[in-house]
Order: sequence, then structure tokens, then C-alpha cells
Amino acid sequence: MDALKAAKDEGADVARWLRARMLISTLASAAEARHTGCRAAEVWNSPESEGDLKGAVEDGLYAGLPTEQIAICIDEALEQSEILMKQTNVQRAIQGLANALPFRGRLKGQRAVFIINRALSAAD
Repeated sequence: MDALKAAKDEGADVARWLRARMLISTLASAAEARHTGCRAAEVWNSPESEGDLKGAVEDGLYAGLPTEQIAICIDEALEQSEILMKQTNVQRAIQGLANALPFRGRLKGQRAVFIINRALSAAD
């Protein structure tokens, strides 16, 4: 939390950081909703998403927002996540990443970034 305050004092765009963090928190729910035919809010409000909700709230608190404003940021991120999940290149990135996951072990972050960037930059 002190690091975020220091960054803010140095002129960092904390609002942009928070929007990115909220998207990170909500994208999995939006992806699951797209796959299952539910709305992202339904998945988001399920017990399986509890950790993502906790992280989003903590990020909002770190950014210095009141609870009501955090809820608004989460709703906006869920809406944006649903929009992103409808994009062909985003679907391609998710599928490419899923296909590359090893049966055992881990996928290196550098490899994941390559797969995602390649899919996002491909022409439709």
C-alpha cells in the first residue's frame, strides 16, 4: 500500500492501474460466462469467484476508493470484460493459451505472452 501511495505521489496513473487490475480480476468470470452461456455477473457472484472478488476489493482499497466506488469499478470491469470476450482475437488468444497448457508442469510466462500477443495481433 505504501508503494502505491508513493507511486501516486510521483504522478503515476493509479486510476489506469486500477482499471487494469479490475479487468484482470473479472476476465476469468467473463470467459467462463461466455463458455457456459451465463452472464459474467452470475459467474462473478458465484463462490468460485470469491478470490477474484477479494482481490478486486483489495485493489480498490489500495487505490483509496470507498466501497461504493469499488463496486462501480467492478461493474464497469465486468461489462468491459464481457465486451472483450466477444472479440475474435481475444477468443483466439484464450484458445491458443489453453491449447499450449502442459498436462504437467507449468507454462512459462514468456511463452504465454508470446501466444497471447500473436493471437491479439492477428488479422480477423
